Amino acid sequence: MEQKNMDYADICDRLLRILHSVVEPTMNLNVDEYTMESHARGLATKYYNHAITIRVLSNYDKDKNVPYLPATTSAFSSIQVLTRAALETFLVFHHIFVAPDTLDEVRFRFSAYALAGCMERGTPIFYSEDYPIGEEGKAAWRFNNDLRQNSIFKSKDMKNQRRILSGKWRIAGWKDIAKRANLSEFISSSMYEYLCGYAHSGSLSVRQTQIIQNLGQQHSNIDSMLLLVDICCANMITNYCDLFPSVKPILLDQPQAEPFVNLWIRAGRNEEPTPELMRSPWRDSYAQYVDISSDLPKPDLE
Repeated sequence: MEQKNMDYADICDRLLRILHSVVEPTMNLNVDEYTMESHARGLATKYYNHAITIRVLSNYDKDKNVPYLPATTSAFSSIQVLTRAALETFLVFHHIFVAPDTLDEVRFRFSAYALAGCMERGTPIFYSEDYPIGEEGKAAWRFNNDLRQNSIFKSKDMKNQRRILSGKWRIAGWKDIAKRANLSEFISSSMYEYLCGYAHSGSLSVRQTQIIQNLGQQHSNIDSMLLLVDICCANMITNYCDLFPSVKPILLDQPQAEPFVNLWIRAGRNEEPTPELMRSPWRDSYAQYVDISSDLPKPDLE
């Protein structure tokens, strides 16, 4: 069989189509925005929107620059920021819904996360029939109450209990969360820190942007971002099918979809940094499984 050179964008297209195919059938199930199911769907949709935007920007960066702009432009830095957002979205999904060993721990992590979301808008955490405070206030009160009755929460010391009730839902660091999600040491540590530099406009990111653009190397660096998006997307597909078993047949019915997804999950566990991940056997497997004959579905931006 004739081998193909690795095309990270083609891989991303296929994985995004698969992700859309398993998420879309669940969109009308239990639409209450304060449930675990709704949050799981929301995180998967948020990941999809980040990833497809990265794909669009990667194409833009490889086209000719717009002539009416006063200077040469590049989407490189924006892609780095979006890649970090996509990575964190997958990690939140895994941390809450996949990593826990018990249902009680899932409920603990979800309640802490959802309570933090309510508190970001200053929602009061008390409720009575004499003092109605709207649906979000009722939800915040319920999450607070659920936490106080949760065995995992009760096992925390008083300091951590206060932190959680004040909206600090993430006790573990991002590196530990990424490792628990079976991502390699390189992705969990070095690559994540690199992306944080772009999100926070660190000095190193500014210098790298100038150097890369001057040397015309932004395309190879964008390929590295697409590779990370591919790895997270593959994990999201498998995790979503585990969380919503009714959609697993959709994955299995697509020719060679499951081995293709598993291929990129294994790639994310490799300890070597990009682009060295793309040595054999990935190349042979890619040539066998890649199929980009259909169009991508449009993202749900609402």
